[in-house]
Amino acid sequence: MKRLTEPFLVFLLAALAGILRYLLTQTFPSLTGLSWPLIIINLVGVFLLTYFVKSYLPQRNCSPTLLTGLGVGFLGGLTTLASPLLDMVLSLQAGDFTLFGFLLFIYLPGGLAVAFFAYESAHKKENAGK
Repeated sequence: MKRLTEPFLVFLLAALAGILRYLLTQTFPSLTGLSWPLIIINLVGVFLLTYFVKSYLPQRNCSPTLLTGLGVGFLGGLTTLASPLLDMVLSLQAGDFTLFGFLLFIYLPGGLAVAFFAYESAHKKENAGK
């Protein structure tokens, strides 16, 4: 029965995150042809994944099953690389190199900067508690 716990948790949390992602994108529609809700969801997801799943919770000896459920399931379902890549391909096909460059900048260096900030924040908090 234990072998089913982790995949079920991943499935359940991914389904909930997918619904949340859908509701957020429907509640806050795209402006100026740019999917701001998806950009924000993906960058916040990178922060949460790095801060909690890769830094903060492992230091607290959190269950590996819960880490997998949160990381792969919830945050994997909430964020996706498919949407940004599709937007980049569509902007290239439309000949909109400015939009392509903007998306590339937001997701690559922006995502790395958010991940670095989350990692440093988690470790500062951990070191402050010692």
